[in-house]
Parts: sequence; C-alpha cells; structure tokens
Amino acid sequence: MLDEVRARIRPLNYSIHTDDSYVDWVRRFVFSIRRHPRDMGASEIKAFLTHLAIAGKMSASTRNPAKSAARFLYRQVLEIDEPWLTDVASVRQGKRLSNGTMPGESSGVPAMSSNRIVSRETS
Repeated sequence: MLDEVRARIRPLNYSIHTDDSYVDWVRRFVFSIRRHPRDMGASEIKAFLTHLAIAGKMSASTRNPAKSAARFLYRQVLEIDEPWLTDVASVRQGKRLSNGTMPGESSGVPAMSSNRIVSRETS
C-alpha cells in the first residue's frame, strides 16, 4: 500500500519531503489501527489524531500533516470521497499563555535603555 501512495503522489509533483511525510504518516496510521483503511472511517482517523495529541504529546502543527496524509490516502489512493472526510475537524493550535504581567506592569525587572540599566520601580 505504501508503494501505491508513492505512485499516486509522484505525478502530482509534491515535494520529496511531502512524499516521504505522507508515506510515513500513512504507515503510522495503518499500523496503529491494524486494519485495512477500507474498513476504517472517520472514527479511526479521529482516534489516531487524538492518540497523537494525548499519548504522543504532538502539537497541532505536527498533527495537521497526519490528517492531510490520511485524507490523501482515502481520496487519492483508495478513491473514497465520503462526506465524513471533510467532517474530520482541522487541528487548531491552542492559545499561548501570558507570562503573568499585564501591560504597564514593571514586574520589578530593570529595563535596558541606551546601554544603561533604568529601574522602572517608583518609591
């Protein structure tokens, strides 16, 4: 099956890095579920992406190519274009946490200005 993924991706002129990445993600997906992809559906893709997030502790930017590779497998290789393929939600990055200081707070750390240390604290 991995050879078929490569055979389908090469005529599309994707980069060699994308080629290798898709083949690797398809391999991980198929071997993690241990069934033929024709016998799987949206629930297995969601379970795989959830496993990557929780057990693998992978970021959203890592999981998005995995989702794209699974969609490529179903649409291009297996030629299955089911509505559930578009229902698999995009992985979103979480919001960054602030460092705890509010705008205008000094946090007691001296500021650098023209190679001089200037204290922002007032007595």
